[in-house]
Amino acid sequence: MSARDSGPAHQPAAGAASAGHGQGPVTIDDVLARIPGKPNAALRVVFLVCLVVGLLTFGLTVVANPLRGWSSVLINITYWLPMSAAAAAFGGVLILVKAKWSVPVHRTFLGIAGFLPWMFGVLVLTLIFGNAYLFAWVREPVAVKAAYLNVPFLLAREIGLVGAFTLLALAFLRRIRRLDAGLARGRVREELRGRYEKWSKGWRGDAIEVESARRVLPRLAGVLPVLYAVVFTVVAWDLVMSLEPHWTTTQIAPWFWMGGLLAALAAAALLSLVLRDAYGLERCFDPRRQQLMGQLLFGMTNFRTYLSWVLFLPIWYANLPEETSWMVRRVHFPFFPWLLAAVFFGWFVPLVGFMNLAAKKKTGAFVFFAGSILLGLWIEQLVLAYPSLYLTHMPFGVPEIGVTLGFVGGFGLVFQQYAATRPLVALDQIEVLAEAVH
Repeated sequence: MSARDSGPAHQPAAGAASAGHGQGPVTIDDVLARIPGKPNAALRVVFLVCLVVGLLTFGLTVVANPLRGWSSVLINITYWLPMSAAAAAFGGVLILVKAKWSVPVHRTFLGIAGFLPWMFGVLVLTLIFGNAYLFAWVREPVAVKAAYLNVPFLLAREIGLVGAFTLLALAFLRRIRRLDAGLARGRVREELRGRYEKWSKGWRGDAIEVESARRVLPRLAGVLPVLYAVVFTVVAWDLVMSLEPHWTTTQIAPWFWMGGLLAALAAAALLSLVLRDAYGLERCFDPRRQQLMGQLLFGMTNFRTYLSWVLFLPIWYANLPEETSWMVRRVHFPFFPWLLAAVFFGWFVPLVGFMNLAAKKKTGAFVFFAGSILLGLWIEQLVLAYPSLYLTHMPFGVPEIGVTLGFVGGFGLVFQQYAATRPLVALDQIEVLAEAVH
């Protein structure tokens, strides 16, 4: 039986009624009936305003204080770039392990990954035009590390590696888009049919295409997480460790890219729950699946905190000056309060919250604790970059807030367009929703 045969064809109104009253198993038509077709106009204006505010803030700041302008962009690159890339890698892992609980959230990961090409563009522009302000080794070359720390090689490895990952992620996203569009063609609302026909051009029939996807997607999915770890190891070296060119540690890379995975999971969890309630997808995303996602988020939060201890402990017991200077600066004023805030919001709040079963099942509490993780990880980017760039003072104000609002606006526009026009449930696995998950 093909995915198209998972339920009888309904008109959108009938599908909506079925989804709303919980009569029978969820069908493809039930899911398609919940696609709005176009983004909410008022929310889109909010995101556009945020984007304009961010662009204006950056423009005014970079003219008056180039370091402040580019550093405000850098902290958002190290936040949004790993998150969007990790969302693609996470989407691949969920396919590899055949995670049945993830059927109603898998496409949300892919929506987050849609921001990756935009972040790649921001990365390239920042490295080309902002390298002299961000990296001390550009202004004062380090002779013993000059073979690695030089601008041409920096651009080559960052553009080459992140670009390669972006292309692979886009191939993965487009293959899934074709699958969903093909299963929905002729059944989606009228204003979307032309787009879905284009996305599924050359469709050979549901059974053939689903079988083809189940052969091809695991191959792409198997490469994504491995390449993610390799690429963002180099990104960690270049965008975090090289801010202090004499500081080295072997633990920064896994700690950095695990932060991206945690951010992607927290963002996907938060957005999935918000969209579930907004679009009426409660039958697709039941409390048991929500609880399982909360357990995974709880576990990953604690594992990431363990990696923080792994990063700190060798520096402490080895007591080497070239390592301890980086840590000592961050445990003294004015940076220490920011470090405490990152730990509080990124670990302590979700630790206390997600230990409670009710918090994993109640949407409001879940969204709050997932949001706390995202806030803590953003503060962490300040702690990573600003002590290395400013050494003795911690500038925080309009530039950081304004530029961050710009990134929020850009992400919001990209994700909103995705969520308003695409199915948020994996259509090829719609029958899994009727199965119990453990």
